[in-house]
Order: sequence, then C-alpha cells, then structure tokens
Amino acid sequence: PYLKEDERLNDKKLINECLDAFHNLDLFTNNYDPFKRLMYYERICLIYNIELGNQYYDLLDKLLIHKEFLEKRPMVSCHNDCQLSNYVEGNTYTLIDFEFTGNNDILFDYACFGNNDLNIGKSLYEQKVNRTLTKEEDEIIDAAIGDDTEEDVDQIPIENGSITISNADDPNSRYQLYSKKT
Repeated sequence: PYLKEDERLNDKKLINECLDAFHNLDLFTNNYDPFKRLMYYERICLIYNIELGNQYYDLLDKLLIHKEFLEKRPMVSCHNDCQLSNYVEGNTYTLIDFEFTGNNDILFDYACFGNNDLNIGKSLYEQKVNRTLTKEEDEIIDAAIGDDTEEDVDQIPIENGSITISNADDPNSRYQLYSKKT
C-alpha cells in the first residue's frame, strides 16, 4: 500500500528515518543539479515550441536568488522525487521510483514531500533538524515547488508560442532560455 494523503503525518519519525537512511547512503557520483535540470526542460520546450508562462519564471527567479547559498550547502544522496506516491507503507516506509536520484541538497527532498502542502514538508524538515527553518531554507522550499499562493510548476498551464534562446551559453545569464508569446 502506498502512503496516502491523510496518513503522511501519522509518523514523521518513521518518514524521517526513511529519508535519513537514504541521505546517508553515499551512493551517487552524479549530482542532481536542479538548475541544469530546468535548462534541460526549457530546451525541450524550445524544441517543441512550447511557451512557459510568467508564473514559471517567477518561481525560477525565487530559486535563482538562492543559487549561491545552495551551492555552498552539503550535497547528499537524494531521491529528488520523494512525493507521497513514491512511498510504500509497511512496518517502515520504503521509497520507490529512483529515476531522479543523485546528490542534492536535502531541502529538495523535503520540498518534494510537501509538494501538495509545503507546510507538511517544512514541518517534517523542522522535526529532522530540531529547529525552525531559517528564512533562506523556507524560501528555497517555497521556490523549489511553488509557495502556497501560487500553483505548483507542474500545474502551470503551458501555452503554445515560440521560445527564443537568450545567452544560452552564459552561465551568469538570468535564464539560460526564456520564452515569449508570438
């Protein structure tokens, strides 16, 4: 049986134990770079002439503000898709679906866990670190998935249009790609 929406907070301790075990595995040589991943998805949109809306870029801006902070934080083995549907419940919780695994900041796993309600992911992380989130941690979790006032990136409607490359080779550019309506 998969972990259900109403069961996800029944035992934060077991869920954190599952995540801690995964985070301590030291398995991966690859880094899951969320910024490169976003560039990859933007390039797919370019190929298929799909326009990403302003809401996507607003969330991207919020995440890019913290890029330097994130690059200084330790990277550990992360699932990078540890949403509820990827937990199987038994005597413990077991993670499944490993296509996005790689080294990353653990904040992304907690953001993903709370992808339907970020407060749940934040609460779980606070229990793990035994303190409240710092302002920066809170903002990163909001930006990684989308804060409570906006739709999740996965839910943003995508409109047809053309996508233009802008400074695609410049790593300091605001966006590697950007889209605009025609």
